[in-house]
Amino acid sequence: SLDESKESTPLHEAAMKGRTVIVEFLLNCGVSLASLDYAARSPLHYAVAGVQVEMTLFLLSRGADPCVVDEELSTPLDLASHLRTTAEDGQAAQLSQICGVLEEAMEREQVKFRADNPTLDLELLRAMMEE
Repeated sequence: SLDESKESTPLHEAAMKGRTVIVEFLLNCGVSLASLDYAARSPLHYAVAGVQVEMTLFLLSRGADPCVVDEELSTPLDLASHLRTTAEDGQAAQLSQICGVLEEAMEREQVKFRADNPTLDLELLRAMMEE
């Protein structure tokens, strides 16, 4: 679990507690989904830490970046995978569901990135051919 005693935003706390109405209100008021806490964790990291399946889905539907990394270079998926190893049965099942959702979201981001950066694939292919 994340240390809430350190600086986090109301968006982070609402995400961790699964308060969709509050999160939606904050987003509609212009609060950014890209806002980070003291350790560079996103609201999506907090939703995962709170084992909030619906909030994870909601944040992703509103454009949260599933590939964001915190200061330890952990993505929300990394956090979910780590928490799943020590979770009790009920939470382990929810964390498995969160892992699946995040894996799909990350795959979509990679496909979109490749589509937006076609020359990157060509450069990668050239580099592989030179090896």
